[in-house]
Amino acid sequence: MVAILIAEDEPRISSFVRKGLSANGFSVKVASDGASAYAYAR
Repeated sequence: MVAILIAEDEPRISSFVRKGLSANGFSVKVASDGASAYAYAR
Protein backbone atom coordinates (compact mmCIF):
# COMPACT_ATOMS: atom_id res chain seq x y z
CA MET A 1 0.00 0.00 0.00
CA VAL A 2 1.29 3.44 -0.91
CA ALA A 3 1.49 5.94 1.97
CA ILE A 4 0.87 9.65 1.39
CA LEU A 5 1.55 12.52 3.78
CA ILE A 6 -0.61 15.61 3.38
CA ALA A 7 0.66 18.87 4.90
CA GLU A 8 -2.31 21.25 4.88
CA ASP A 9 -3.43 23.78 7.49
CA GLU A 10 -7.01 24.06 6.22
CA PRO A 11 -9.04 21.22 7.78
CA ARG A 12 -11.74 21.15 5.10
CA ILE A 13 -9.19 20.79 2.30
CA SER A 14 -7.13 18.14 4.07
CA SER A 15 -10.29 16.16 4.90
CA PHE A 16 -11.47 16.31 1.28
CA VAL A 17 -8.11 15.16 -0.08
CA ARG A 18 -7.70 12.47 2.60
CA LYS A 19 -11.13 10.98 1.89
CA GLY A 20 -10.50 10.88 -1.85
CA LEU A 21 -7.11 9.23 -1.50
CA SER A 22 -8.30 6.76 1.14
CA ALA A 23 -11.22 5.75 -1.06
CA ASN A 24 -8.70 4.87 -3.76
CA GLY A 25 -6.62 2.60 -1.55
CA PHE A 26 -3.93 4.93 -0.26
CA SER A 27 -2.77 5.08 3.34
CA VAL A 28 -3.00 8.76 4.31
CA LYS A 29 -1.52 10.77 7.18
CA VAL A 30 -2.49 14.41 7.64
CA ALA A 31 -0.32 17.06 9.27
CA SER A 32 -1.66 20.53 10.00
CA ASP A 33 1.72 22.26 9.84
CA GLY A 34 5.26 21.83 8.60
CA ALA A 35 6.69 20.73 11.94
CA SER A 36 4.11 17.95 12.27
CA ALA A 37 4.70 16.86 8.68
CA TYR A 38 8.43 16.70 9.32
CA ALA A 39 7.86 14.59 12.44
CA TYR A 40 5.63 12.15 10.51
CA ALA A 41 8.16 11.90 7.67
CA ARG A 42 11.07 11.06 9.95
